[in-house]
Amino acid sequence: MANFFLENFILLTVFSCYFIPGIQLGLLQIRIDDFFILVVLPLIFLYKPRIYRNPIIISLFVISFFMIISLIYGYIFLGVSKSVRDFNELVRLSKPLIFSIFISRCQAKYLIQKVDLIMPFLSLGLIILGFIQFFNIAGLGSLIGSLYAPQHHIEAMIGHSKRIVLVGSNPNVAAAIAMLFFLYNFFRALLYREKVSYLYTVLLLIIILMTSSRTAILALGTIFFVFLLSSKSVKKLKKIFLITILIIIFLSLYNKFKYIAYGFELALKGENTSLIKRFYNWNEALNYFSKSPYLGWGFAKGNMTTIVDGEYFLLLRRFGLIGFLVIIITIFFMPFWGDKMYNLTKDFLIWSSVLKYYTIVVFYVMITNTFFSGYQLFIPYIFFSIIIYNLRRYND
Repeated sequence: MANFFLENFILLTVFSCYFIPGIQLGLLQIRIDDFFILVVLPLIFLYKPRIYRNPIIISLFVISFFMIISLIYGYIFLGVSKSVRDFNELVRLSKPLIFSIFISRCQAKYLIQKVDLIMPFLSLGLIILGFIQFFNIAGLGSLIGSLYAPQHHIEAMIGHSKRIVLVGSNPNVAAAIAMLFFLYNFFRALLYREKVSYLYTVLLLIIILMTSSRTAILALGTIFFVFLLSSKSVKKLKKIFLITILIIIFLSLYNKFKYIAYGFELALKGENTSLIKRFYNWNEALNYFSKSPYLGWGFAKGNMTTIVDGEYFLLLRRFGLIGFLVIIITIFFMPFWGDKMYNLTKDFLIWSSVLKYYTIVVFYVMITNTFFSGYQLFIPYIFFSIIIYNLRRYND
């Protein structure tokens, strides 16, 4: 075990992003992964400095460089007010770069084997937590949810909307987390034909519905469509059978979650207030972007709201077109980098498929929420992407 200290520490850090809640200190939220990545890992680096270069690390370094350039440009040329909150944001968004350097030093085969041992237990835990929150069993749902999400989401969860938050900061983040576990069990069921994986896939579909995330529902529909058209490694009959079962379950439960159906209905009528508010925020972000289209305004947290309700628009406002393209290309191409590997193991095939289809989830999440700029979703995505890259590139 001692030989894999770094690997085990990395695993603890990754899953702490999802499952260990942060502590609110005034305007700042301190998370355990902040301490691990920004304090402990640099100390390990000082003890044994070593950097492996790969395109993911290089891309994250370029992203950090453009963030600094945008920040300085905003201060010097756009009159942006200097704020310690900007520095805090820069440090926090440097975490993926620091973390990626250490993941690259780890043995990918060991990591993926350990993850496959952990995921079934975490999947079960997420399912149990989802039902506890939805039915607020013995008041535990609201109590546990309040550790992760602000009070207004908890009040809505046990009140009118019944939107569970799981271990996320809001229902949409919860749905994005649940989607990763759903995809893992979905592909594990196909490749290993395990009954428990089929069961977890169905139950996690119900959990996703319990979040009432319209973003996740659109992502699910797209995933099913793309999966039916592609995925040559799975027989057509098996694909059609499994997707049909999931669609039947989805349609039979859809009307039970009125927030989803009612929200889509209002959106089609142009009367969805949350969507109208998003349009206003997007328009405001685009107006700022038009005044500094290439390098953006930097974080500008002393001048502008951080709530844009759409990360594409937030990135354009903050980092301009250049920074936006660097970030977007990195996020959506990351799971595909590396040479093609032959004699593929099932574990590799599962996670390679999970990541590729998870990019669909990321695409939809970034329309209405944050993925790159958020606290919980990007670090695990970096972790799995580098594992898959190392297995493709080095078979390590």
